[in-house]
Amino acid sequence: TGAGIRPEVYLLPGQVLLAGIFYGIFDITAHSMFLSQFDEKILAQAYILSGITGFILSTLFILLRKKFRSGKLSIINLLFVSIVTLVLWIILFIRPAGTVTFVLFIMMGPLNILMMLVIDGTVFRLTEKLRDDRLKSLTTAAMITGIVLGCLAIPFMISLGINVRYFILPGFIAALGATVIQIYLQRIITVDDDY
Repeated sequence: TGAGIRPEVYLLPGQVLLAGIFYGIFDITAHSMFLSQFDEKILAQAYILSGITGFILSTLFILLRKKFRSGKLSIINLLFVSIVTLVLWIILFIRPAGTVTFVLFIMMGPLNILMMLVIDGTVFRLTEKLRDDRLKSLTTAAMITGIVLGCLAIPFMISLGINVRYFILPGFIAALGATVIQIYLQRIITVDDDY
């Protein structure tokens, strides 16, 4: 049954799987580090700031999508998520202060939203191009699997004695992998019209 199946049918769920791993690892790490340094009163303020930041960044993404080709913007968006994740990890590793943990927590929601905007757009465009609604089911299953794998990675890393500051690194690798796949998928969406 694999004959004749285009590579994007495998790559899109693979990308979504990596996005799910990113979500699972980043969210649990941000929450656990935040709660180890701050109390519940500050948690509410952090959620509000995270929501405002997410709203601003997603609005900016939507406005820029009207001015730029959405393909390039999608790649830039995922590169932004990857770079911010890497920078936060480096700063957290060098100087694990409360301020860095606070920023890490605030960026959790916005980075998830930005990645989701790209993933949803890519799923929509490929589903339309391939005229294959099964892709939606595959990507939903891949997202759930990725989140579960990301969550399971945390206790595994703890059992290995890995410091919580290192947990963001696999999240960065997953985000970067999703970016690389996006570059390939974008080429298919914008160039290949032989569907």
